[in-house]
Amino acid sequence: MLELTDATIDRAFEGERPVLVYFWAPWCGPCRVVRPTLDEVAHHFDRRIVFAQINVDDAPDTTNRFDIYTIPCFLLFLKGRLQLRFVGPQGRIDLARRLYPVSE
Repeated sequence: MLELTDATIDRAFEGERPVLVYFWAPWCGPCRVVRPTLDEVAHHFDRRIVFAQINVDDAPDTTNRFDIYTIPCFLLFLKGRLQLRFVGPQGRIDLARRLYPVSE
């Protein structure tokens, strides 16, 4: 999982692969619950989608830029453009279904 900051987020979008950015915080209970599922799905989509995370406490500019008000929050980008936003804990199957169309 790629660690992003306010200074590095834009570089994550430079490649051709889709990028899923996971907004989280260490104090967020639902974020701790969803993390193992996210790791499992990331392993499944390895080499097809870039998985990245950003701690909202450490990245206030990015959090404000993308209007992140609730976490966990997931933003999916294609070629630097926001394609999909979803909020809240995601099950493995639901998360995979959201990502499958962009992974081909």
